[in-house]
Amino acid sequence: MDEDQGKDPPPASPAPAARGASALRDMVGRWTEEIAAIVGRTPARRRKPGSSTRRGIRLRRPRETASDVHARVVTAFAAACGTGDLNTLVSLLDPDATVLSDGGGRVCAAPNPIHGADRISCFVLGALSQRPGLDATPQSVNGRTGLVLRRDGIVSGVVSFDVRGEKITDVWLVLNPDKLRSWNRS
Repeated sequence: MDEDQGKDPPPASPAPAARGASALRDMVGRWTEEIAAIVGRTPARRRKPGSSTRRGIRLRRPRETASDVHARVVTAFAAACGTGDLNTLVSLLDPDATVLSDGGGRVCAAPNPIHGADRISCFVLGALSQRPGLDATPQSVNGRTGLVLRRDGIVSGVVSFDVRGEKITDVWLVLNPDKLRSWNRS
């Protein structure tokens, strides 16, 4: 069975006159007789092309999905970590965000949750400054974009995020080597 079978066809591209009329109407804020004369429409024919043109343009415009937003925010977080940009980190985090880290008693990790955009940003940049040569790569973690932390090609941490709206609300940092074994299998 054809995968496109049963789907509505995409809306037809509006005629150039209809696109022009719609653009002029939107710029002016209302339909005027001058616009009607420019595009050759009578008052009786002026409503339908504009509304159907705007609807067609909206339907063809690519929409950003929640996973697109998630990936964009996590990638921006990684970039800000790479440059040490404290202000950008704070802006990407929800003011009430929380970080939980798991070192399993084998590596140094925060013993308690860290709350607040300012405190989390300082914690992250401080931790990164103590680990030079650490590479943070955006990668799929639990089905969503996360960060995989590597040093000399060995995974030393995996970070997953919860993003609501365009803010990071939760960060889970797994540093426990026992939980990272599957990430280091060749």
